[in-house]
Amino acid sequence: MGGDGVQLAVMKRAASLLFLFGLFSALLAGCGGQAADLQTGETPTPLPTSTAKDYPVVVSPACKIAEMESLRTQQPQGDQVAWRPDGQMLAYLGPGISSNWYSGQVLLTTPPDYQDPETVAPDAFAFGDLAWAPDGGMLAFVAFRQPDTYTVMVHAPGGAVIDLFQTENARTDTWSGSKAIVGWDSVSVLRVLASCGEDCDQTLQIDVQSGQITPVGEVLRKSPDRLRPRPLVKTFEPTTFPPAMSKPNWLTRVSPQMKTPAWTADGRKAAYIDNQIYAWVLLLDEKIQYMLDTPYVDVQELKWAPDGRVIAVRTDDQVVLFDTECK
Repeated sequence: MGGDGVQLAVMKRAASLLFLFGLFSALLAGCGGQAADLQTGETPTPLPTSTAKDYPVVVSPACKIAEMESLRTQQPQGDQVAWRPDGQMLAYLGPGISSNWYSGQVLLTTPPDYQDPETVAPDAFAFGDLAWAPDGGMLAFVAFRQPDTYTVMVHAPGGAVIDLFQTENARTDTWSGSKAIVGWDSVSVLRVLASCGEDCDQTLQIDVQSGQITPVGEVLRKSPDRLRPRPLVKTFEPTTFPPAMSKPNWLTRVSPQMKTPAWTADGRKAAYIDNQIYAWVLLLDEKIQYMLDTPYVDVQELKWAPDGRVIAVRTDDQVVLFDTECK
């Protein structure tokens, strides 16, 4: 082959290599563009699942508006979160300087930002079972009195704290005299369960203004739920729900894993804790539900504000407030 032929063959091979290199570069550029698109594009977040098939799961419209540190406890201690009846103050149990696994301090916080909480009775070892009087004028709670007895205290916002069991009358049995708040009979009369033995409770009616304590009714056996949080339970009327859909059956049909549902005052929303300790909100009219954003923590208690819009969620170590209508 002459010199010209060799040169021509070399040029053809070089052109072929350049073509292949260009084609390979184009393919790489295309793949890189697709990879970049995959990296920068938004991947839809999968929705959580629920066993309530009649109520499809939707994206949560709730916004987190506040977080407060709560008392860590591993036992039932009644309501540890309580809204004042007008919704303008939230009481909760938080850690204190002398906190332990079952006592802390009562804190009060107010909207709209729920910052800088006020401490109620900083020297008291608050146990829980928070209960507002019907007019919101007083807050009652169970406290632990050193060295080994339980009592009930009442606080009027901006006022003094009153210990309703003076000196040794707090020891209502031969042990620690455990107490549980049943509720307020009026704006000044409180109803309390006081232990009277290993398996007995005595109902006591306490006039907060006079300090008089009156036993009421017969001695009762201790209930295992005496210190469970008290959610608002909706009354199921046959005019609203078919008679066959009684409360237990209806809750089971809607969501078999529903536990301790808390209803808004108008009965249009129910918040519940599932068997994996997550919090859900079910909308009855819209027949939908969504999960609140409390990942990787166990939800212990749910409390709706009186307006049915803000909900307080107590987890292992926080009280989280959600506005359920912000989106």
